[in-house]
Amino acid sequence: MRSIVNFEVHMVDYKPLKGNSYIPLPKALRGKRAIINMRNENDNECFKWAVTRALNPKVKDPQRIDRDL
Repeated sequence: MRSIVNFEVHMVDYKPLKGNSYIPLPKALRGKRAIINMRNENDNECFKWAVTRALNPKVKDPQRIDRDL
């Protein structure tokens, strides 16, 4: 004979991550120069700008957004 001795259900609210506006990097990460933090202070399209920069890299001021891309 089979029986269930213990049964637990854990529930949490699902809050998916999403992109938002510009957030300054912590000093430790900023100093490594390994992350390009796009300065999109006027919109909420950070993912779009990150992909655009990855496809169109720049050496000088890579964090600046070029609207003509």
